[in-house]
Amino acid sequence: MPVIFDIDHASAEALATGALADARVVASAPQLLQALAERPDEYAVVIGPYVPADDAYTICNYLRISSPNSSVILVRDDVTTDVLAAAMQAGARDVVLSSTPVGVEHAVERAAQFADAARNPSDPTATADVPAAEEPPAPAPREPGKVVTVWSPKGGVGKTTAAVNLALTLSERGKQVCLVDLDLAFGDVAITMQLFPTYSIEHAIGRDGTLNVDELHTLLTLHSDTMAILAAPTHPEVRERITASLITKVLDTLRETFDYIVVDTAPTLDDQGVSAMDASEDIVVVATLDVPTLKNVKIGLEALDELEVTANRHLLLNRADDEVGINADRIEGILGIKPIARISTSIDIAVATNAGAPIVLKNPAHPATRAIRELASHITGEPFDPIALASSSPVPEAAVAQQPRRLWKRR
Repeated sequence: MPVIFDIDHASAEALATGALADARVVASAPQLLQALAERPDEYAVVIGPYVPADDAYTICNYLRISSPNSSVILVRDDVTTDVLAAAMQAGARDVVLSSTPVGVEHAVERAAQFADAARNPSDPTATADVPAAEEPPAPAPREPGKVVTVWSPKGGVGKTTAAVNLALTLSERGKQVCLVDLDLAFGDVAITMQLFPTYSIEHAIGRDGTLNVDELHTLLTLHSDTMAILAAPTHPEVRERITASLITKVLDTLRETFDYIVVDTAPTLDDQGVSAMDASEDIVVVATLDVPTLKNVKIGLEALDELEVTANRHLLLNRADDEVGINADRIEGILGIKPIARISTSIDIAVATNAGAPIVLKNPAHPATRAIRELASHITGEPFDPIALASSSPVPEAAVAQQPRRLWKRR
């Protein structure tokens, strides 16, 4: 029986409807702790919109440690990128708008599924005795998919933005795409896409030799009918528990049902990232036109040679403006690799990212979108159609926000 905590009685009663009609309602933090002490196996705590944000985050962080099996669901009047980031850092499992009561019910259902899977680790597809939200069918068996790793040895170059937009571009072409966040300490894929995953790669820990398609699909978060993500852990310390062999197993398993697996990596050469590159057919190296970045990229490429990473390499130049003093045409001579695509500095990219509508969705005719689509064509071998691009219209933000955000699992 879930617990609802809100300091406003009317708000709490409004939440206690439908599937939550039997929930226990409390009006203070001490009452909440007492309720959890009486039911230590409680699977869901709903924090209402009238609980101040700082207090809500403090409670989330406390329950993350004291009641790790209890999923905390934050109900807020406004869900912004900052709210999502703070809630994720605090350990909340879901954030739901107060104006969508059905969203609260679905979040509680997911919490019940997670609790049941935790009690029955041998059967992670098992669900609690609650109606499961309707899920789209998994892709049919196909030729093994291809892994494309997006990497840079330097942070702040736009690597995650490139990975997200590349994955979206491939999915727009009718490919089944999974975007995997392997920046295991500080991954931003979910927040960039304004998704709030229930599960992450953390929940695959310990299954290096046994993970199968059905199990892995329960950990994915659906962005659209042709794209899902596997999120990074919420907390940085989990990174040490994710082995290189698990990364290899995850990517090999995803190949069974996805055409492309796009991997976003940490700005380093850690064991997990090297495992991803070893498993890749293609590596997109992201660089900017500044001396420190070019120096690190050159060293990084030499390190890949020493590690005998044989994947095809594609250089994407971001913020490639001649005004910075280094002409993009000189890069091949510096790095020994020819740029495949160039993206000029544009405030539109940051605005689109902050709005949760990456540039390839928000503005299909933008020069950055063209560059990403050229990169995608180079990877897939399919022709690039600039005429179709020029005739595309920007997608309203509301339409982007309505993308389904459910778990994608095989039946």
